[in-house]
Amino acid sequence: MEQILNLEQLSLHGKEIIMEQDENAITDKLSNETPIEQLLVAPNVNDADAADHNPGVKSLDKQIVELVNAKHISPYLSLVGTTVIKPYQIGIYDHNGVVEIVGEGRWICMNPRARCVGIYSLNEAQIHYNTFTFVRINKGQYGLALDSGRPIVLSEGIHVRNNLLFQVLSIVDVNKEYINHRTIHIIRVPKGQYAKIIENNIPKILKSGLYVVNSNYFVYGGLIDMGAPYICHQTIHVLRVTKDQIRPLTVNNKPYLLKEGSYIFNTQLITVFDPAKVTDSLIKHSTISRFRINNGEIGLAWCDNKPVMIQEPGVYEIDSPNFIFVKTVLTTEKYIQLSAKRIVVYDGEVGVSYNDGKLDVLQPNTYLFDTTSRIFTNFLSTQQMTQSLSDDNSNNSTIHCDTKDFVEVGIHASVFYRITDAARAITVVGNEEKIKELIRETSIATLQGIIRSSSLSDVAQSKTVHIQGEIQSANSNPTQCPAFFDKVHDDFMARLHESFIQRYGIEIANIRIENFKIINVELAKNIQSQALNTAKTQNELANLEGQQKVQTASQQRDADVMRIKASAEADKLTTETKAKNNAVLTDAQARADSLKIIAKAETEAQLIRAEAEAKSRIMIAESEAKAIELKAAAELKRAQALQSTQIGQQLALLQEQMPTIGDALKSVQKVIYMPADGDMSGLLKLFTLPGMAQPGMILNDHKK
Repeated sequence: MEQILNLEQLSLHGKEIIMEQDENAITDKLSNETPIEQLLVAPNVNDADAADHNPGVKSLDKQIVELVNAKHISPYLSLVGTTVIKPYQIGIYDHNGVVEIVGEGRWICMNPRARCVGIYSLNEAQIHYNTFTFVRINKGQYGLALDSGRPIVLSEGIHVRNNLLFQVLSIVDVNKEYINHRTIHIIRVPKGQYAKIIENNIPKILKSGLYVVNSNYFVYGGLIDMGAPYICHQTIHVLRVTKDQIRPLTVNNKPYLLKEGSYIFNTQLITVFDPAKVTDSLIKHSTISRFRINNGEIGLAWCDNKPVMIQEPGVYEIDSPNFIFVKTVLTTEKYIQLSAKRIVVYDGEVGVSYNDGKLDVLQPNTYLFDTTSRIFTNFLSTQQMTQSLSDDNSNNSTIHCDTKDFVEVGIHASVFYRITDAARAITVVGNEEKIKELIRETSIATLQGIIRSSSLSDVAQSKTVHIQGEIQSANSNPTQCPAFFDKVHDDFMARLHESFIQRYGIEIANIRIENFKIINVELAKNIQSQALNTAKTQNELANLEGQQKVQTASQQRDADVMRIKASAEADKLTTETKAKNNAVLTDAQARADSLKIIAKAETEAQLIRAEAEAKSRIMIAESEAKAIELKAAAELKRAQALQSTQIGQQLALLQEQMPTIGDALKSVQKVIYMPADGDMSGLLKLFTLPGMAQPGMILNDHKK
């Protein structure tokens, strides 16, 4: 019977937490808060720097004198005074218990009841004598003082009092976390922190900021990191649950599991427990059970005294006093029991169970039972199994048997079997151990009976057995297996196979005889020596055959080597001949190509030279013709120019006649001077040179 799980009835979808929270527990407001300006007491004296920069402000010593002294004082300024007060100093006189202050100058006191008690520098932080108090509060400091028993806070500057009821207690840093002066409380909460306080007996947590309180009903509890996972201040509880946590707590006796978020409670009835991890398989808090069922798991639990198996993966949260989560188990578990039972039977096996005392064999499937009458005992394999045979049921699987001729031998054998009818096997035989014991004892007895009916010569034929139905290896030869062991196999199977199936529901599938040995040592040695001789003879025959094969192989190898060598030499000669022929052909081809190239180059060179010479002659002829033309044109132009004037005509005529005259006068070595007033026309006519005789003309020799 399968157990049906009702998620809604079990409330497995965790409830939403609804509880009262107090957001005002963390505040930035106080009931008795006072502005800091109202508590700070300003200085009553300006410092020296203010007096130096402001002419209207009196010097520091004069201000102190006016504040402290009455109208008349005992000392007075005098050039013969014995008390000298330097600049930025004061002198203190005691006149019948009355303090009198004097500033810069030379002072003398004639009153015997007055005396100078000291000279003090105004650079000092504090000066105190009797009723006189001088205190300097530097920047960034507060002075904590009492004025007539009332606490006051002195601000930055110089404070002077002449009052016996004024008392400076201490000077503190302004940035101090907490300043407490009697009823005055100054709290500075830095960012990232909270301050725990109690105001009027009410606990509070202050946010970052400056708070000033003047009250007798105020208690400071210190700072705490605002990021702390748990802050507890009397009745105030601040919890911050991270994403990977679950925080158990109890509020007003009710259990809760807080998930990710921030929570603020202001109640006394609260108990906070250590956080747990979200990934925890089980978180148990009072009546709340939070558990996780992963893929491949089954949750076991009790609900209202009934067993429950939760198979759906997920995270469940149940708040019930009647729910108890036990554990998770893997779905691969074959047998799961929690009053209710989950049984998984795989192929190749059966489940053995009893219902109301009757055997019920479970076939392969998944079963869920919630009845107490169902009892599951074990699983029983229906696959083929092996049982080694031995006399003492030990790991040494040897059977001692006597042959027909009373020779003791040891045999190693195994029996293969399979349960075909589990109900009959369990009912008739019992559990798996009893089944194995039955098979072992029956097989040994049967095998001993078969060997006892055989002689030693039959048994000692071989140490290997051919088993019908087994796969033979590639190198094995079934014909070598002795017929005796086939007879043992067949006889064994004939005696037990059908008998076991009908009586016990068990199939004896096969028997394998692996090895045997003769127990008698001397007999074994004799048989061994005979076997050695036989093996030696066979070995020698094998060696001779091997040597013959080696010699044949050696001769064949030598012949192959010679054949390969001759073939290699022939190939070498052929290759060399081809190489030489190729070289000769290549050289001849190269020479022919070279001659062709040279002839072609010479032809082209001659053509180029002839063409260049022809072009040169044409150019010379053209140049000479052009020169003649230019010369003729120039001569023509010159002749025309000379023709246009008389002197030109004469010069042209002279130019033409000069060679003739030169030739005629080659032998003349003298210079002829013709005077300007001489008439040389007759002479010139003699030389057929009319018109050339000019007065004053000088004829040099032809060389000139």
